[in-house]
Amino acid sequence: MAIVAPISSWETRRPLVLAVLCVLVGAWFAYDGWYGWPAADNTVYKKMQQPGLLGVGEQARKIALTWPGWHQATARQLMGSRDFLKPGQPVSREDKAISHALDGGNDFVGFDKLAYENHFPEYHSITDIYNQRWIVLGVGIVAMLGLFWYLRVRNLQIQADETGLTLANGQVIPWQKIKVIDNVRWHSKGFVRITYAGPDNQDQNKVLDGTLYENLSAVLEMMAERTPQAQMISPQLPTPPEERS
Repeated sequence: MAIVAPISSWETRRPLVLAVLCVLVGAWFAYDGWYGWPAADNTVYKKMQQPGLLGVGEQARKIALTWPGWHQATARQLMGSRDFLKPGQPVSREDKAISHALDGGNDFVGFDKLAYENHFPEYHSITDIYNQRWIVLGVGIVAMLGLFWYLRVRNLQIQADETGLTLANGQVIPWQKIKVIDNVRWHSKGFVRITYAGPDNQDQNKVLDGTLYENLSAVLEMMAERTPQAQMISPQLPTPPEERS
């Protein structure tokens, strides 16, 4: 009869926990990057458009009145340019409005810098907002890796049957090939190291980790029964007090 040690439930839950956390973090940053922070910037420019607002000069207010909205603004409008209207290139209505607010000037500091110059620290620059969006992409990739990890490990198992030991990667080690069973660290660390003869009769080692696989102790019991030829290395018993020097 085959005895199976499946992958532990924690090892299958862990990648799912990672994926869920990444989705939650990604949703938070996505909200800020696509809605929250652009909306906050729109609010800043609505304030700047108010006549007589303390700290905002008339020139800044005239430029603020041309604010097209964060999602409608171009990167050049947000970041500014010393050569704002370039000859030979099409000029949008918004660009013409900005140039008119500059009294025909062609050196525009950009909406980002204009907000900071007028002391609106709650304003978020295009760099800030795009950083939020890049974070969404990053945690999305990690979430996908978590799902891939889950699909990869969910069916892993170690099996012991009449023929031998079948490892999680599908490798079968016949019982007669096992030479050493080292369980010195089984009780302290939860793993057993076995030495067996490989396909080329060279000694190979494999660690069976009880923290990764459930019911591994039953597999180890069958292995001990089926491998009388193997050297069993067990932890040394403590010396009785009366025998200590």
